[in-house]
Order: sequence, then C-alpha cells, then structure tokens
Amino acid sequence: MSATNATNVEIRFPSRRGIEMVAANTAASAAKLIGFREDRVDALKAAITEACINAIERSNPNGIRTVRLEFPAGEDSTNPEMPA
Repeated sequence: MSATNATNVEIRFPSRRGIEMVAANTAASAAKLIGFREDRVDALKAAITEACINAIERSNPNGIRTVRLEFPAGEDSTNPEMPA
C-alpha cells in the first residue's frame, strides 16, 4: 500500500481468484485509518470485491496481470455530508 499523492491511496495485488477479499479488507483497513465512516467502509468493501472479481474473470483470466486499486484519501473522502 502506498500513497500516490496527498489525496489518493493505491494498492496493487496479483490478479488471482480469491484475492478480492484480501483487497477489500486491505482497502477497508486503510479507509478506517484515514477516517472513513463505517457505512462508507462497508460500501467500499462491497465495491472493491465486485470490481476485483470482474477484473479477474473478464479482463485477466490467466492471472498474469495485477489488480490496482486507487481511492481518494483527502478531506472530501471523510466529509459526513458527502453522498453515499
């Protein structure tokens, strides 16, 4: 996990079946550290799980690429007024 700049977090994983839960839990941990609300963390986990499954099954069935996740970590990402 690395900060790509002051407002984004980037995580890379091997593109293999089963990695979606590792990716979702890692992103959730980062989001909690950043200060995401719990409902946003749950939504993030669901979205990342689905996105990883789609990426692995549809665009990389041989597992030779990586799955790259990037999400905002700036002030707006923890704003309680921000729509879900």
